[in-house]
Amino acid sequence: MPAVTAPRATRWILAGLSAFVLLGALYGGACLARWPRDGGPLRMPAEWMAGTVFGSYRIPGLILLVAVGGSSGASLAALLLGRPWARAAALAAGAVLFGWISAQVAILGLVHPLQPILGATGLALLGLAAWWRGG
Repeated sequence: MPAVTAPRATRWILAGLSAFVLLGALYGGACLARWPRDGGPLRMPAEWMAGTVFGSYRIPGLILLVAVGGSSGASLAALLLGRPWARAAALAAGAVLFGWISAQVAILGLVHPLQPILGATGLALLGLAAWWRGG
C-alpha cells in the first residue's frame, strides 16, 4: 500500500484531534455504560434523559463508545500508519462526531460547555480532511 502524502502538519493535527476525541469517547462512553443512572464520575443529571427514547445513559454511552470512539480510533490508526484511506477515515470521524453533537443538542439542548468544543472539533476534522488533497 502506498503511503499517504498529506502535509505532515495536517496529518499530525488530524491525528491529535482524533486522539482527543477517542480518549473522551472511551472515557465518557465507558462511564455512561457502566453507570447508566448518572455516568458515575461524570455526574450527569438523570433529568436529561427524561423525555428521550432512552431510559438511562447506557445506550447513549454504548453509541458514544462504539460509533464516536470507533471512528476516531480508526482515523487515528490510519493517520499514524499512513494508510491510503486516512483522509476518508478522518472525514468519517468528523462527520460522526458532528452528527453525535448535533443530535445531542437537538434532543437535550445546550447543557454542557463541551458540546460547542466537540462540535467545533468535528467541524475541524471535517474541514482539515476536506482541505487535504494528498494521498
